[in-house]
Amino acid sequence: HDVEHQGIPNRQLASEDDRLAVLYNDQSIAENWSLYVAFSEFLQDEYATLRLVLFGNTSGPTNTAVKAQDNYAETYSRFRKIVINLVLMTDIASPERTQIGKSKWKEAFGEPFETVERKVRAQVRRMSLR
Repeated sequence: HDVEHQGIPNRQLASEDDRLAVLYNDQSIAENWSLYVAFSEFLQDEYATLRLVLFGNTSGPTNTAVKAQDNYAETYSRFRKIVINLVLMTDIASPERTQIGKSKWKEAFGEPFETVERKVRAQVRRMSLR
């Protein structure tokens, strides 16, 4: 996710008015640049076959060209949103994104250490029964 990362924190890029900081309004600067570079490359003609395999019509020959185009656009759009969200979540300096990530984790898996604590308690119980 760090395509062409300069090794400089976003906060410093913003304080120095780096061209990327200005371009991305001081928001997730390195992450947004990485996404720009990655999708700019991915959309080159040389990757057209890969994009067709990933997002093209897989429903069979009965679909019309319009349906196939809609399927491609919908699948690509969903992929792009997922990649963007994943990369932007790596910006640890964004408290909003960090909170969203924690909320999603809790929704999917429960409290971050709940599972570990449960395992430790179960192990202690087993050891005390011996």
